[in-house]
Amino acid sequence: MSTYEKILEAAFAHFAEQGYEKAALSQIALDVGISKAALYHHFSSKEALFEALYTHLVDAIISDFETDIESWSQEAYSQKLAEAGFKDLLALQTNPQLGRILNQFYLLSLRVVKIKDQTKRLETETMDYHKRMIDRGVVLERIQSEDAYQVAALYTATLNGLTLDLIHSRTLETELIWNYFIQRLCLNP
Repeated sequence: MSTYEKILEAAFAHFAEQGYEKAALSQIALDVGISKAALYHHFSSKEALFEALYTHLVDAIISDFETDIESWSQEAYSQKLAEAGFKDLLALQTNPQLGRILNQFYLLSLRVVKIKDQTKRLETETMDYHKRMIDRGVVLERIQSEDAYQVAALYTATLNGLTLDLIHSRTLETELIWNYFIQRLCLNP
């Protein structure tokens, strides 16, 4: 792993646990085993590090989107649709730091332009991804064609709502709720 990657990894842990305001670059550098000056060689400021970390996370999230949607069969459509969304929810359940840091990025996107731009990029790419999944459902006659955009928006909104519940440590039957939603969303084959 490169020094750059080690810095991002340490920054992730510190920002997730302490928040942007309290995270110290000196502690991040210490965890990586470099001097603070060496850290500044890679990142000009804490804000630059935070922005780079967010770009890295957004790229990782987008690269993890399902790529073989066209191979989904009519019989497996509901299951594939449920699995695609639940994979995201499971990531938050198994890695609470991810939820905490994504929440911080969202809050900072309200006042930091580069974070806002990355958040918009993530939202746009996510909606496009969800729309492709729903469009596949239209082709397979599992989703009504005249409702495809609205269904994709509903899918996204429901996933976002469950995500917020997980980020804020609410105890819901997430998988049960998600599967119930998917059953109601799809037409019977």
